[in-house]
Amino acid sequence: MREQLQVMQRQMDWFKKQLFGPKSEKQVVDLPGQDSLFQSSEAPIPEKPPEDENRTVRAFSEALARSSGTMTA
Repeated sequence: MREQLQVMQRQMDWFKKQLFGPKSEKQVVDLPGQDSLFQSSEAPIPEKPPEDENRTVRAFSEALARSSGTMTA
């Protein structure tokens, strides 16, 4: 009984580690021997995302008009 309890406890510990433990793909590792793709002065600067614009989408407008019963050409 005790041996079976220990086996089950080890299994439970392993499952907890798999489920709640640290994930390797989330870790950021800085390797000192690895070169950078760009020199710090040459690194591209990310573009600013475009401002949100209010645009009317024709298909949406037509579907909305059909559902409300008013259709304009």
